[in-house]
Amino acid sequence: MSEAPTSADTTLALTGRLIRPEALRLQGNQTMQLRWRRGDTLEQHYPKAARAAGMDGIVTVDLLINESGAVLEAQVIGESPPGAGFGLAALDAVKTYEYDNRLHRLVLMSITVEFLP
Repeated sequence: MSEAPTSADTTLALTGRLIRPEALRLQGNQTMQLRWRRGDTLEQHYPKAARAAGMDGIVTVDLLINESGAVLEAQVIGESPPGAGFGLAALDAVKTYEYDNRLHRLVLMSITVEFLP
């Protein structure tokens, strides 16, 4: 039986937004130009200890999406509560996401991921 991760195992270093000069940064209503197509549910990646404690979490993630809509890179830029595993769980989930990218170019955008028990 494995032990629950410690806060040292689940804490992420927040380094800010992704920077890719060749990519178009979408903000606010501009993000509606990309429509989510498919990917894992958040339930599949919910941190076990947080679920057992009835905790919810909110994570802001910066995404780099390619011309065909696949997520190439993801970076946590905000996590609440910190150290509960929600940041890593959000990264695991969003890396499975695919979007309908009607712009047909590299795109950067931030999304909010909400884990609710």
